[in-house]
Amino acid sequence: QAMRDAIDLSGYLATSRGDPARAVAFFEQEVASYRAEGGAGKGHATALSNLAAASWEAGDSSRALDLNRAALDMAAGLDPRPADGAMWYANRMAYLRGLGRIEEAIEAGQDGLLYAAGLIPETHPLLANINANTAALLAQAGRPNAALPLARRAYEAVEAAAGGPNQNSAAMRAIFAGALLKAGHFEEAEAFLAHAIPIIDAQLGAQSNRALQAREIRAQVLSRSGRDDEAIGLQQQVLAVRDARLAAGHRDRISGRATLARLALAAGRLDLAETAQAEGVAMRQEMVPPSHPDLLLERATLQLVRSRAASRQPAELARE
Repeated sequence: QAMRDAIDLSGYLATSRGDPARAVAFFEQEVASYRAEGGAGKGHATALSNLAAASWEAGDSSRALDLNRAALDMAAGLDPRPADGAMWYANRMAYLRGLGRIEEAIEAGQDGLLYAAGLIPETHPLLANINANTAALLAQAGRPNAALPLARRAYEAVEAAAGGPNQNSAAMRAIFAGALLKAGHFEEAEAFLAHAIPIIDAQLGAQSNRALQAREIRAQVLSRSGRDDEAIGLQQQVLAVRDARLAAGHRDRISGRATLARLALAAGRLDLAETAQAEGVAMRQEMVPPSHPDLLLERATLQLVRSRAASRQPAELARE
């Protein structure tokens, strides 16, 4: 067991240093040791989950889902069930979201809450994360009214546990603001972001991923409130920081261009909308299979922009 613990720690170190292939090798060693010993246990399930996460980072999404499922099935059969299983459901949500399987990701979040019922207090921060992630997915899927109570429950639980707001609860308040935006409550969304963004900036920095995500939501709120120039300028600032900090194929760099295109389209700035959307499509095509729903949606949106801009022939747009 001491050897397995050492291998496990090596895997975590490799992960933190951005070396997923090395992390996979370590966690495979650990899983093989448990399998050779036989039987199920928390350590074995944790090793499976860690190998799933490393496989995901290494780009093997199918294997990641299979290993994650194996970890969850093993955890469900243990007595007592490990509380960590709730976190593995949160991981599953992230994997499915990355594959564009939004409805399955929402189901995974709901399954995680059922798994945790009676096992983890409702105010536990781990449940707050599942609630917040599920809320974000529900809002993305066009169900903001279902998202709002989950997002509120999330940030209230974190703030109760921490004794006040922190960057984690502020990020959850930004998710709540995103759901308010989708539900058409623009002034309330702006108020929540005005509270959340300074907290995230103070604790993580204005260029942190969470700070940029909150600003991206604010840009959309500004657009829906008719403040087009402010919205576009803010989203361009977000993109500039991401382009300077993140890898070329990072999902936030890609999705940020789609957001800028939508803002520009709403403002009637068709040249900017077409440029941003075309860049995003080209970047995503390098990262995902042709059938990925995010890519299909962005390709379709690009044709809409080109149609309004009259930059392509109608027959070409129809074929695409």
